[in-house]
Amino acid sequence: MKPKIICFIGCDGSGKSTLVREARQIFETKSVPCTTAWACYKLVAAKPFMTLAKCLWLRKKNIYDDYRSYKDSLSRITRRKWLIAIYYALLFPDYAFQIFLKVRIPHFFGKIVILDRYFYDTAVSIAANRELNEKEFFKLISALSCIAIQPDTVFYVDTPVDVCLSRKGDIPHRDFLERRIHYYEALKKMSFVEVIPGTMAIKKLRRILEDRLIDKLA
Repeated sequence: MKPKIICFIGCDGSGKSTLVREARQIFETKSVPCTTAWACYKLVAAKPFMTLAKCLWLRKKNIYDDYRSYKDSLSRITRRKWLIAIYYALLFPDYAFQIFLKVRIPHFFGKIVILDRYFYDTAVSIAANRELNEKEFFKLISALSCIAIQPDTVFYVDTPVDVCLSRKGDIPHRDFLERRIHYYEALKKMSFVEVIPGTMAIKKLRRILEDRLIDKLA
């Protein structure tokens, strides 16, 4: 059997992590070698740069204390093209290495790789912060896809904002989710994205997931 890459994408609180655990249990029950990973971009090489940028331009801003003020300041910063150019120059090689460790290596050794978030979610976060239009958003996805290994299956966990907010206590503001859902809705229209309702009872979701995953093992 060819090793596969399966990713679950969606907003904070949508239920991705729960479904990733369920997917792993399904494969392990059938003795199929698999592994899981959180594969959104994590600041490593770009962290010193981002820390400096926040000290210079967001020093007195806190996303939890005053979300609107923080968002307005962030929007002004991301309009500086030279800052974005430096950020991307750091992000792309850094993220490529993270994907190599978390995705390419286990995939090479024949495991099914189940991902909690992937480069689509990274693109959504960047797009929301930079307020990109849809064309710019998909251009960013295309660029990120060049450093990633393409998934065989993309599950979008479609969950209403109110439900996400009720599940997660660390979301700074409703608008934080709404901005991101706007881009996920654009992704949802793509033919390669399979939608899973995030509000179903876990037993029903497991049955749906099992049917779809087992079918992909053939």
